[in-house]
Amino acid sequence: MIEQNLPQFFRAMTAFLDGTGSLQDTILSMGDSPSRHEQFYWYRSMVQGNPLRLLETVYDIVKTHAGDDIFKQICIDHLTNQKPDHWDLPRLALGFRESAEKVVARDSTIPVTVGYLADWEELLFQLRTFATAPMQADGLNPTLELRQYSFDVRGYRNAVRKGEKPAIMEERDVIYLAYRQVDTSRIKVIKPSVPELLLIAFGQGELSVEEFRKVDLPTATVDSALAALKKKQIVGADFAGPLL
Repeated sequence: MIEQNLPQFFRAMTAFLDGTGSLQDTILSMGDSPSRHEQFYWYRSMVQGNPLRLLETVYDIVKTHAGDDIFKQICIDHLTNQKPDHWDLPRLALGFRESAEKVVARDSTIPVTVGYLADWEELLFQLRTFATAPMQADGLNPTLELRQYSFDVRGYRNAVRKGEKPAIMEERDVIYLAYRQVDTSRIKVIKPSVPELLLIAFGQGELSVEEFRKVDLPTATVDSALAALKKKQIVGADFAGPLL
């Protein structure tokens, strides 16, 4: 019964929320009951009434870093362009990075780190929240994301999370790999080695075998990096890498 009605419920609610279906049509599509009318209105009020609270929860460190006034500007821009009309409320938090970058671009007094931090928190939110296709044995982890910043965004966020209040974000070039582990679904973040980055680039089709060989890494180094990627569940157990 649940398997049959749940998709129907979400389709009906989506139509009701985006205005393509009337309340009466929505109720009729689900079957009427004395409490149905109140249920639909409660759900719509929940979706439309809590977007700011959602953004404050997902991007709490952005708010801490940017300050209330700047964060409010970003939220206004985001909610102006992202109408809260979907039954899947967490999706409203997606695209926040773009709004942050727009606000930063309009005001040179706002540090670029606000946009970097919004990007990082959005990435972590996506990894925690949304499902992906399973990892193929000979492929890369489908949740894998690479980020490169000129500030230590992760270190700053972790420090604030621990209750520390760093005055500024440390300026230095960093590269992070973020992904969700296959067996535990835990979010992992690592700083990859150069051989690991090259193997990932090869797996993503950004490097050919010939281009990889030109780097001229020792076979033992490549084998070690490949074993490390498999252990970390960044690539599947049958991922072969380039044949050297």
